[in-house]
Amino acid sequence: MKPRLIIIGNGMAATRLLSEIYALCDDTFRITVIGAEPEPGYNRVLLSRLLSGEIEPGELVTHELQWYADKGIELITNTRVTEIDRNHRCITLDGSRQIFYDQLVLATGARPFLPPVAGLDLQGVMTFRDMEDCRKIHEKAGNGMRVAVIGGGLLGLEAAHGVNQLGAKVAVVHNADWLLNRQLDAPAAALLQSSLESRGIEVHLGARLASIKGDSDGTVNGIVFENGGSLDCEAVVLATGITPNKELAEQCNLRTNRGICVDGWLRTDDASIYALGECAEVGGHCIGLVEPAWQQASVLAQVLSGNLPQPWQPQPVPTQLKVSGEAVFSAGIIDDQRAESLTLHDPVAGHYRHLLVRNQLLVGTVLYGDTDDGHFYHDLMRREVSIKPIRQHLLFGPQACGVSA
Repeated sequence: MKPRLIIIGNGMAATRLLSEIYALCDDTFRITVIGAEPEPGYNRVLLSRLLSGEIEPGELVTHELQWYADKGIELITNTRVTEIDRNHRCITLDGSRQIFYDQLVLATGARPFLPPVAGLDLQGVMTFRDMEDCRKIHEKAGNGMRVAVIGGGLLGLEAAHGVNQLGAKVAVVHNADWLLNRQLDAPAAALLQSSLESRGIEVHLGARLASIKGDSDGTVNGIVFENGGSLDCEAVVLATGITPNKELAEQCNLRTNRGICVDGWLRTDDASIYALGECAEVGGHCIGLVEPAWQQASVLAQVLSGNLPQPWQPQPVPTQLKVSGEAVFSAGIIDDQRAESLTLHDPVAGHYRHLLVRNQLLVGTVLYGDTDDGHFYHDLMRREVSIKPIRQHLLFGPQACGVSA
C-alpha cells in the first residue's frame, strides 16, 4: 500500500505543493488534505478584487473540487485538526475522526495579527484575510458607511481600495511616517497618498491605535489614537500584519519560535513532519509573500519524492503589484544610508524612480507609476553587475543602457 501523506492546510502553499508533487511523483502517495475553510484552493492575492466586486468568488478558485478527485486526493474542507499524536503518527479532526500518516506537512498559514487594544469584540470590527472576511466586509461596509482601515501596508491599502469601491467613506490609519514604508521611500509614498486622497480615501500617518469605541449596543462608533485624537467610524478593518499558526506544532512539542522551525529542506525536528509557507520559520525568517512559498513548495516536493535539492534560503523578493490601481515596484535595500541616490521624477506623468548605488553596484530600486523596467534593475542587483559602464544612462532603463530588457 502506498504511504499516506497528510497536508494540514489548503492555502496557496499547500495547493502549489500538490501541483509540484504530481509533476514529480504522481503515484507515490495516498494524499489527504484538510482545510479549515469551506472552499477548495483559491488565490488570496485576488481578494481585493473580490472585495471591490471586480470578480466573483468562483474566479478565485485555482483548484476545483474535480481537480482533487481526478488526482485521487481526499479533500476534507471546513474542518480543523485538533491534535497531532507523533508517537502513533496520527491526527485528530474536530469531528473526532482520526487519520494515520506516514508523512505529515503543516501548511497551516497565518492569521491576522490583532493589536492589543480594547474594543476588538465590538460589532463591526473585521479583518481582511479570506473569503469569509470579504463577505463580512461586504455586509457591513455599505454605501456611505464610515470605515477605518488600520494599517497602511500592502494588505491595508488593498482593503481600503476595495471598501472605497463599495462606496464607503474610508480612512487609512498607519503608524509609520508614510504608506508602504517597507516597500517605498517617502517621495514615492507621497505620490501614492495623493492618488488615494484623490479618490476620497483619507490618510492618517504617524497615528497609533489605542482603542476602538462602541455605542451602548456594542457596535463600533469610532477609534481613539495614542495621542488622544479620535476618528468617528462605523466599522474597522484590521490589516496590521499576520501571526503564523504554530499551535498544532506546539501541542505536539515540535520546535517553534515565531513560526514552526524547519531547516532549508522544510524538515521539522521530527523526521516525518514538514512545514512550509507562512507558518514555517527558516533560519529565523518567516515569509508573507506568495513567491517564496512557491519556492518552498518546489523544494519540499523534491524532498518528499526522495531527492535532496539545494536547500531553500530566505532571499530578498522584489515587490511588483498594483496598489489601488497604482503600479509600484520595490527591490533590495531602499533605505541604505551609505548608498548614492539616482532619482528621476516626472510629477506630471506621476512617474518616479529611485536607484540606490553603492560600490558601483545597484543595491535598491523604487519605481512608481512606470514599473516596466523593474525586472531589469532587479536582474542587475541579483547578478551583482557593475553599473559603472552604464551609470549615466541607468535611470532611463535597459534601452538607454544598450541592453535588451
